[in-house]
Amino acid sequence: MTNTLLNNTDQSPLQARLNTLLHWNRIDTVSNWERNRNNIIDSFYQHNRNPFIDHPELAEYLWGDSIGLTWMPTLVDTNNSTSINKYPNIEFMIYPNPIKSTIRIKATTNLVLENVTIYTSEGVEVLSDVIEGEDTEINLEGLQDGMYFISIGDEFKQHFRVLKM
Repeated sequence: MTNTLLNNTDQSPLQARLNTLLHWNRIDTVSNWERNRNNIIDSFYQHNRNPFIDHPELAEYLWGDSIGLTWMPTLVDTNNSTSINKYPNIEFMIYPNPIKSTIRIKATTNLVLENVTIYTSEGVEVLSDVIEGEDTEINLEGLQDGMYFISIGDEFKQHFRVLKM
């Protein structure tokens, strides 16, 4: 993507103009139809989600006015396409990534006592724990190096990919 306009004879590939895509992202909010489509694709077909449907603000952190700022996602209720922000006051960070021995979850008090489950890249559950406070540390020393998925919460389920080295 670029903001440079090419002349008519230039044969360079051009996917889109970055400032045009950011403008569209800002003025064209995600519709219930798009949320429902994202839910259907995740549930029945690809089993993954389009993060720009769940978190349209992410484009600003990657390419727009918020580059360099810490992104704190607002959790989205993916089970009810009419409810955009069922959990608007829950913010958290998972760090470090990659991991050597422990992972920390810094969260608002709304996440205290929520379950944390860690899965291998094959989907096998290898560890289960509970968020005990606003700054929870989970020991991963017993796990082999590799890619893992962390699932946080029971009702709203947010998933994250981490690398243990």
